[in-house]
Amino acid sequence: MSSGTHKIRRPSLLPALIAAACFSSTLAGESYDYDADIAPILEPYCVKCHGPDKQKSKFRLDSYERLMRGGSSEEAPIIPFQPMQSPLLEYLLLPKSDEYAMPPEDEDSPSPEEILKIAHWIYYGARSKSAERDSLPLEELLDGNQRAALSKLRSLGAIIHKRGEKAAGIIVDLRQAPSPLPEQALLDLAALAPQVREIRLTGHRLSNSAINLLGAFEHLTHLDLSNGNFEDDAVTALNKLHSLQYLNLFGASISDAGLAKLRVPRSGRLYLGNTRVGPETMARFQQDHPDVEIFGSVDLESTLRITEEADQYSKLKVD
Repeated sequence: MSSGTHKIRRPSLLPALIAAACFSSTLAGESYDYDADIAPILEPYCVKCHGPDKQKSKFRLDSYERLMRGGSSEEAPIIPFQPMQSPLLEYLLLPKSDEYAMPPEDEDSPSPEEILKIAHWIYYGARSKSAERDSLPLEELLDGNQRAALSKLRSLGAIIHKRGEKAAGIIVDLRQAPSPLPEQALLDLAALAPQVREIRLTGHRLSNSAINLLGAFEHLTHLDLSNGNFEDDAVTALNKLHSLQYLNLFGASISDAGLAKLRVPRSGRLYLGNTRVGPETMARFQQDHPDVEIFGSVDLESTLRITEEADQYSKLKVD
């Protein structure tokens, strides 16, 4: 996407394109979905410059939410039902010689048929079935067994809710639940694993079963094990959490040997204050993980800041 100061020249082809999308007999009555039809077009042509590794103009197209939100420009990239007013489509139709053309001149571009499909998708509302499903209340996102597990965990004092109104991922806050967690509670927690994005186990004494269970949460992005009994042997389970972006081990029993085996998070934040990890081992981890921000101070001010940061991260919505 451009900065907000560039005004796009509308290509003369655009009105004809929209007319074709609306009235062509080959497309009449056909409905497109972001995940099934549009994402496969954007992936090979656009995500290289607007994805997790690179974000030109702070704009990403690798998810429906990011595509609709836009980047540094003040313009919404997609205006549902109005393809002629949607900047993304206009950029795709600019001459390759234009500095604002997407993709740039030295990259392959979507075919006319693929651009027509994008126009048709926008004209009929720019829908995403998965995003519409994610907007449902939490209980409607779960099956019968999961709803039963949710109810039992809440009865133990667990606070469980969605990360945001339009986000399907859920937060599980177990700080008020019994420690260690009963075996049945572990089974109930495992039932929710596909939806769980954040777990807060501050101050908990983790059984071997609980530690092994953590490795099953493949979509987990935030994990708080601060002031608990997490030790070096538990690192193996954490290394299975490839989506992890935030790991709080403040006050845990991890040592230099444990950190040397730790492979997560690959990016994001890692809290190691008040542990048995020394500054040299932290420095080596930092060197091997340049995209991870490490917090290792043990003074009171840092402790308070870490607590505040943990509270802020628990409120984050899906990015």
